[in-house]
Amino acid sequence: MNFLIDNAGFVNKGAELMLRSVIEKTKEKFPGRTCIVTPHSVGGIYSQAIGEGLYIYQKSKILKYLPEKLLKKVYFVKPSQVDMLLDAGGFQFGDQWAAMFTKESNERARSYYKTLKDGGAKLVFLPQAFGPFTNAHAIERMQIVFEYADILFAREKISYDYLIKLFGESPKIVLKPDFTNLIKPKVPLVQFIENKRYVCVVPNRKMISDTSKEVSEGYVAFLTQMCQFFIDQGEELILLNHEGKGDEDIINKIRPQLSKEVLMLTDLNALEVKAIIGKTKLLISSRFHGVVSGLSQGVCTFATGWSHKYPELLADYKVSENLLDIMDVETAKSKVGEALKNANSIHHVKPEVIKSLEAKSNEMWDQVWKLK
Repeated sequence: MNFLIDNAGFVNKGAELMLRSVIEKTKEKFPGRTCIVTPHSVGGIYSQAIGEGLYIYQKSKILKYLPEKLLKKVYFVKPSQVDMLLDAGGFQFGDQWAAMFTKESNERARSYYKTLKDGGAKLVFLPQAFGPFTNAHAIERMQIVFEYADILFAREKISYDYLIKLFGESPKIVLKPDFTNLIKPKVPLVQFIENKRYVCVVPNRKMISDTSKEVSEGYVAFLTQMCQFFIDQGEELILLNHEGKGDEDIINKIRPQLSKEVLMLTDLNALEVKAIIGKTKLLISSRFHGVVSGLSQGVCTFATGWSHKYPELLADYKVSENLLDIMDVETAKSKVGEALKNANSIHHVKPEVIKSLEAKSNEMWDQVWKLK
């Protein structure tokens, strides 16, 4: 089996976690399978992809004249060799991405999906967020995706409803949770992090770039006050860079304002990030997959967010109260303070909820495998 994993790669930790989750599940089901990535998914960094044992999808016309044995030696795969597309884009279809959609880019997408479909591949869009859809080009892109998809998994109810509003009820549209909850990282780094010793804070530059002026201007001050609150409560703190330079810049603005030095962790891979989160006693995360990593490992997790996917994720884990309003820092302090003092508070995720969502993710994979 040849699996083309699309829109997941090494460009950010969420994308990498989804990539590694798909690699793990395909290997579990088909030990001899080949995993393929597109050049844009890995940011053009072929060496890193090949070093991970991944092949590169290439659609150059000259490739059809070359033997598959030769292509395999250089880690290239052509469209006709793909058995299944597994799109793990996370959040890529909707009005928020309208600037990326033009008549020309939509036609390129149509050609891409049609080429794969004509070659016999099944097209699967793994659990991700969708919508809203009011922009003409965003609607057109989603219509193209729906035309060629064998199945579309909406990650939460709001995304599901956006798809149903656009297309009506369809067996193609299925509601299932984020699938990275199944990956259980085992990395040497975590042996240096004492279990349940630290409180962890994960920033997100999108809370500045993709929110209202009020939220954008207040975000760093909010996180700084929350970090100082933890210090005043005698807690030990980790500031964790879940992504890249933008998030690190936020951390570097917070640290000098605190009354004591705190631990900062950066330049980690996705599995290391998830493993560290799993060792913490409490988490505040503005990164979606940081929130998933905390909740799915039973860490008391609070979130701030810039889209509907954050409150919906907390609702899935039955902890809707854990969404923090950055314009109300005193209520945020009250919530996390209660959670630190009381392990039975409403802010702690229940083990049976975690197991239920893991079961739903396994059901999702079972539906995928039935397509082949």
